[in-house]
Amino acid sequence: MEELIKSVVCAEFEEYGRASVKFGAVNNSDHESYAVLREEADEAVDVLEEVDNLTEAFFEMVKKNEEDEMKLEILNVIKHRAEEAAAESIQVAAMARKAIETIERRASK
Repeated sequence: MEELIKSVVCAEFEEYGRASVKFGAVNNSDHESYAVLREEADEAVDVLEEVDNLTEAFFEMVKKNEEDEMKLEILNVIKHRAEEAAAESIQVAAMARKAIETIERRASK
């Protein structure tokens, strides 16, 4: 798990860098920090809720002994949506980093 977290932190820094180039390294206010963070967190939650619902649907297939082809279809969707949830979570971390940078830069002035 430690190696995975290191990879996530690297991806977080990369995402912060991309966002900084596109939108600036800091936010204009803590209100903006909150709005951006809230938006990303909501997106992550939405995708994870979908993963949860799809997982329950997969379990229903398992209980009904559905064909493997159908189970593979839903598992591929679960995998793809979980990857999207991971990416959304990385964006949350990057926007938290941006909010931290915003406060730290303000404090250093």
